Amino acid sequence: MQNTGSERIGILILIPVLFGLWLVVTSLSEVVPGVGLYDGKRILELYLICLTLSLVLISSAARQKMAVLISAIPGWIRIHFLIFFGLGLSSALLTPNPAYPLLDVTMLYLLMVSSISIACVKQQYKNRFDQIVLVLVAMMGFGVIFQELVGLLVYLSTEQQFNYRESLFHFLHPRLYNQVQTWTIPLLALLPLVFNKYRWIGPLSLILIGAQWYILLSTGARGSTISLVSAMVLVGVILPRSRKLWVKTHISGFVLGAIFYMSAIGFLQAVQPDKTEFVSESIGRPMLHTSGRTDLWKHSIEDAIGNPMFGSGPMRYACDADHYIAGSPHSFPFQVMGEWGIPAFLVLGVLFAWLMYSWFRATKRNEQETIYGQAAISCLSISCFAAAIHVCVSGLLVAPSSQVAGMLVSGWLLGSLFNVSYDSTENRPPQYDAVFLLLLGFVASVSVLIFTSNELENLPFRTSYAQDYGPTTPRFWQDGRFCEYSF
Repeated sequence: MQNTGSERIGILILIPVLFGLWLVVTSLSEVVPGVGLYDGKRILELYLICLTLSLVLISSAARQKMAVLISAIPGWIRIHFLIFFGLGLSSALLTPNPAYPLLDVTMLYLLMVSSISIACVKQQYKNRFDQIVLVLVAMMGFGVIFQELVGLLVYLSTEQQFNYRESLFHFLHPRLYNQVQTWTIPLLALLPLVFNKYRWIGPLSLILIGAQWYILLSTGARGSTISLVSAMVLVGVILPRSRKLWVKTHISGFVLGAIFYMSAIGFLQAVQPDKTEFVSESIGRPMLHTSGRTDLWKHSIEDAIGNPMFGSGPMRYACDADHYIAGSPHSFPFQVMGEWGIPAFLVLGVLFAWLMYSWFRATKRNEQETIYGQAAISCLSISCFAAAIHVCVSGLLVAPSSQVAGMLVSGWLLGSLFNVSYDSTENRPPQYDAVFLLLLGFVASVSVLIFTSNELENLPFRTSYAQDYGPTTPRFWQDGRFCEYSF
């Protein structure tokens, strides 16, 4: 891949660096001691969002790029966005204790504005953005697999049985890293293309992809596996021209991952012949078992029927639910339907259909892209399609790690697809809308930071009684029931 030479180093380059470092550091260490893995990541995520919005807000070039992106959105779609968030806010205000419900709606808005902001940064730095993010994602992947191997050896040395529940120990649950993998695995095929001057990058990326598939197989991550395979098939059919640039890499990586996994089985059977949990807790799990999801979705439907207009209230599953299964229904569409109401669910469907239509049109406009450009759009599309599938059967938009990965990858795709420029200043759209969205987001992020900083003092107290509900049910905080109290 050749550099365009048009990128200029500036303060906005900190944004992809910080997002990538966030993923690396939080995946390999406990960065906020004494707070807990999940809650520490949440606090750092809020600081990251606040810094991102402030940097884009003070950059005239980034604001102009955001204004261009916003101007491309039809008026009727903007109205649907307003209706969607308006319904969410109305539902939150109707709850007895609206603080955390309002926080839930605000976080979704911050995720959206931050993704658009990252798109502007991608357009500003073009290929340099890609290089930075890919290097840091690769560092995260290698760091995690190294820790996994060390953990496996430690368990063997103490004659304990190793299975996925003991793995990925810098995540509250292995599934939270599997969600990050849904966003990031497709991108690894871009490494040999973006660093095509170095031949050793190709084999290295293949090993990394294989290692990530090994983790998916060893943790029995059905949602990530099905979502990734389905998205690859879908993008391969819709965008056949770029298929040859990534299909072989991912197929070879999957085969290598399967070899790694089978080798691990053989090794463990030789060392611990009487223990079989490694298999039974991974690919040996029942593939058709829903792990309680059908019950969660049933509760969402019941909430929607009982409160069709505004639902039971944002964060209902964590704050005021009559059932104690999970902090979210493990499906974003069901979550919106049950907590925000049926109208919000229908508006969400309209917005998703428009996003799909816009993506299809944009990919056709970008058919004349460079070889790397075509591959990048395909791999980023796989990531986002896989996430769209996965979010229907999991809490993909709940955990901070997945949210940070999602903002980064979706913004990257948005910036790659809709890179429109204006030669004449007279034709440039005004920045009013961009400034408003950024200012609103910045104020909201600062407010959330202040609120959560005050809440940190109360976490130990609410942890003590949240334990009475049984297993941890993460939502905004690690114990989602923190929000079930009166102000």
